[in-house]
Amino acid sequence: MSKIIILKLDDPDGFLYNYILSLLLSRDATIETVTAEGAKISVAPGLTVYPAQRRVYSKVSEIILTRKEYDMLLYLLQNANQVFSFTQIYKCIWKESNYATG
Repeated sequence: MSKIIILKLDDPDGFLYNYILSLLLSRDATIETVTAEGAKISVAPGLTVYPAQRRVYSKVSEIILTRKEYDMLLYLLQNANQVFSFTQIYKCIWKESNYATG
């Protein structure tokens, strides 16, 4: 029997949502997250970025990133299929035109 479950939770830290999601995944459920357009970026199977919350998830586990790591990941994802020099990335992420080298 197929069932559709829709959850709308006031869950500020995501604990309840992640608990329910892990429970469903343990039962081999097929999960599809539906959000407003632009609210998430699906990078690869199981890897999702939520720009509004500045969070990255691998399946149901949150990947903890520093601010700069997150900024760099988001910058590269939003500019997929483009090649950047070190200087271009540095200027965009650190918002500085000069950097000290070794």
